[in-house]
Amino acid sequence: MLPIGVSRMHWMLALLIVMCGISHQAVAQDRPTEPAPLADAHAAIIRRAAAPLSDILNNRADDEDMRSLRSIVKDAKDALARYDSETKTDGKNRSANRKRLLAALATVFDAIANLNESDDARNNLTDAAIELELYVDDPDKHIAEAARLWQGLAYRLAGKPERSLKILHPILKPGTRSAIDLYGRFERCRALSAAGRHVAAVALAVRITEVAHVWPKGAGPAFTDANTAARRLTADTYRAWAADLTKAGETERAATAQRRAEEIDAEIKDAMFDSFKLESTVMGLESDSTKD
Repeated sequence: MLPIGVSRMHWMLALLIVMCGISHQAVAQDRPTEPAPLADAHAAIIRRAAAPLSDILNNRADDEDMRSLRSIVKDAKDALARYDSETKTDGKNRSANRKRLLAALATVFDAIANLNESDDARNNLTDAAIELELYVDDPDKHIAEAARLWQGLAYRLAGKPERSLKILHPILKPGTRSAIDLYGRFERCRALSAAGRHVAAVALAVRITEVAHVWPKGAGPAFTDANTAARRLTADTYRAWAADLTKAGETERAATAQRRAEEIDAEIKDAMFDSFKLESTVMGLESDSTKD
């Protein structure tokens, strides 16, 4: 007999909700969890490193960003060392695979954080970038696009922008529509500028600005200012062009490029550029921690 005042439809709906809750709880209990050291490394490399790396991607990093990144990477490496000492594995399970990805990212981020003008530092960063080669064609599209972004950034910072351009495909159609996806387009522009291909860089930056609206707003803080970030990228490409024209003695053309950069700066001077930050260095990569 049904409780008084409860229709059969409402009773069945309530029963369904309870059953779904039990099923969800069972799935959560059955889902494999990560060892605590691996969860710590995940938090450092995937989450905490995102903020300083956002500034590095945008060519706006300061000494504090670099110190922060070095500290974060140290925490990650310490956690990965604890994982190695505390965990017995055949190297083929989910945690071992995750550990290898985190270790590869940590190697690249460490080399970025310690980059200077020396050939040794640049060569170290180039070697570190190779660690991500295994992941640039990963079946998980989020991992693949992140590997391409960080490898492309590493090659550009190491003074090898042509290698970056081979990794960062010249496509405008959105892939995963994530912040990493959009940053990959930005990074290709910066690589074009670094390679001295300024006309192509400006053209791509302008085109990205035109289509930035297809990256959905409301999908997290990274999307709240995509258009403004794209316009600021365009200003940066004009500035890089002006600098090279000045070096070449083409002062009139340099002044024109610099003036266009300043015009764009004036148009967006009140924009909240700091809102365009990555929330994670690999989108969609969740951590199942054994920690409470």
